[in-house]
Amino acid sequence: MHNSLLEALTAMQDKESLRRDMYDVAAAAREMLQKKYIGRMRAAIRETHANARQSPPREARLLEAFKPFLPTEKHEAVNRCANLFLALDACKRVSGAMAAEIQTASSAYGDPSVHPDGVYDIDAQCNPMRVQAAARAARPSDAAMALLMLLIMEETAE
Repeated sequence: MHNSLLEALTAMQDKESLRRDMYDVAAAAREMLQKKYIGRMRAAIRETHANARQSPPREARLLEAFKPFLPTEKHEAVNRCANLFLALDACKRVSGAMAAEIQTASSAYGDPSVHPDGVYDIDAQCNPMRVQAAARAARPSDAAMALLMLLIMEETAE
């Protein structure tokens, strides 16, 4: 046991070995995050963006309708603006889907007196603080929302 401890401490003093190990840890964490979160978010965003392209928001359709009346060199700018409206529409669609999932999760974990529409009965067994805590726990963090927005912008830029 003493030799293995000495070997581990010696290995930790080798900066190159330690650097490689840290790189491996970072790569494993990146891969896990990619599989567990980012990959699933990208798939949902691709689906949402495809749906937005199938039925674009009226602002994007209006911009497309103007293109024949504009010089050809302005078409790229119009496309970028239309893509921005597609991204905003995708954000609305994703946030709407997330709100529905959060509502489902909060009612599943919350007080049994909570109705599906979010209204709850006021009685002796009802604890609004517990319901609010369950809703907060189901809500995504600001960092997750920022990542989601970046992924949406990346998807719509392609």
